Amino acid sequence: ADYWVPYVKAVHENYRRVVIPTITNLNVDTWEEFGRPAGSGGGMSKCYLTFDAEFKWTNDDTPYVPIMSGGLLAISRKWFFEIGGYDSSMKGWGGENLDQSLRIWTCGGEIVAAPESYVAHMWRVGSDPKTKARYKVGAGDAIKNRARAVKAHLGPWYEKKTLTFPSFKEWQEWRGEEGGTGR
Repeated sequence: ADYWVPYVKAVHENYRRVVIPTITNLNVDTWEEFGRPAGSGGGMSKCYLTFDAEFKWTNDDTPYVPIMSGGLLAISRKWFFEIGGYDSSMKGWGGENLDQSLRIWTCGGEIVAAPESYVAHMWRVGSDPKTKARYKVGAGDAIKNRARAVKAHLGPWYEKKTLTFPSFKEWQEWRGEEGGTGR
């Protein structure tokens, strides 16, 4: 019931600290949490970035979160605005977690897990109409957002590596451009 206490405590100790809960599952029929790991430190809260601008789940014994999954976080209002908030040119969803994570780290902040805080997430399941998105994401918006994030933060690696992946090559062909979009 007091899942928020570790959030507030950690952000209060350092306003440049972003705190991520342990993400569990939500049963959409009963609105009950399930999949909570036994003991502290399990579950999902940490991700890492790949050169194709995707994030993958990971776990280790440190409190630090290289890349957050997005959406489930605590951040001080002051730090959120100091680092520029959300990129207003990103559309829909997808990639904002990469941009925010890289901005937090490169601007002198930190992202940490709160292993004793649990937030249940409703995962989208294609076969379950109850989890269907009630919003539209434009064609190509998620990959454009990811491209913006890595181009802004990875410098020459954007063109040397990211744009060589098939999803980005297809996106460039679809948009009729070389090099994608920029910030």
